[in-house]
Amino acid sequence: MNENIKKNLNKVLSANKTWPIILEGVDANEFTKATVIPATLPSSQLGVINDINGLVKPGWVVSVEENGQNKTNLLVIAGIDKIEKTEQRKFRNLLDSKSLNGYPLPKNLQIALTVDAGNRDKIDGEILSLTIYYKAE
Repeated sequence: MNENIKKNLNKVLSANKTWPIILEGVDANEFTKATVIPATLPSSQLGVINDINGLVKPGWVVSVEENGQNKTNLLVIAGIDKIEKTEQRKFRNLLDSKSLNGYPLPKNLQIALTVDAGNRDKIDGEILSLTIYYKAE
């Protein structure tokens, strides 16, 4: 990614701390300080479970909470366009309320989803309605 695109991307991310954002043409590996999860992550690893021993959190949730102490706290869902539209909906609650099974994630969490260039049509309409779409050019 060239420096001009990086600069514009940083502006977009800095200006938008509230809404999840879909980043077209941006590789998740560009975000070295972010918590990155693949969109192919099974639904069973998306939730926080309250069992007899207390809360059981997936590793990525622990990472997000630890990053919650920092000024920037970014969760990147990589390759949302690589899974079926119906499967993409497993991220709906996360995008809509920044929570998992009613368990709130840090308020400063910013969520980005990456898609390959030209793959906007592979994103579910409900997911699109919950996000801002940015095409890196």
